[in-house]
Amino acid sequence: MGHVQDQVQLLVGDELLVAVVPYANAQPLLGNYDLLRDVVGDAVAIVPDPVGGWYRVVARAPGAATITFQRLGIEAVWDIEVLP
Repeated sequence: MGHVQDQVQLLVGDELLVAVVPYANAQPLLGNYDLLRDVVGDAVAIVPDPVGGWYRVVARAPGAATITFQRLGIEAVWDIEVLP
């Protein structure tokens, strides 16, 4: 697990895994939490895994994209550049 960076560079075919892991009093809570997501641009696609609660961000074509994830009152915005 790691922190979401504001800007990411990927190569075509690269994938990132994203999930919400909520905590209360330093203890992880049980359950999967759906992310509200929005993609601007055609360089990446988001593929949900409803069983594991993960989302794959797949670099599809060279170019730029902006992804916004929202859940539990928290918003993360990624600027992603896919290199050729």
